[in-house]
Amino acid sequence: MSASSSFGQWRVRRESTRITPVTVELLWCVECGRSSDDASGWRVGRIDDPEDEDPRPQLGFYCPTCAEREFGA
Repeated sequence: MSASSSFGQWRVRRESTRITPVTVELLWCVECGRSSDDASGWRVGRIDDPEDEDPRPQLGFYCPTCAEREFGA
């Protein structure tokens, strides 16, 4: 959207913040490699460097044992 005024033009640009849901049939732990089709107790965390140029975060799944060690209770 743009608008003009006596001081010139300004533009508003909106970036898409849409999140697309995905279906996960098998989880793999990024720490120990354990796999499961049951997400109970599993946690997800950001595994990339948040200061990278890429605006899309990379997420990793942690099994209950590794999640406890990495994130606590």
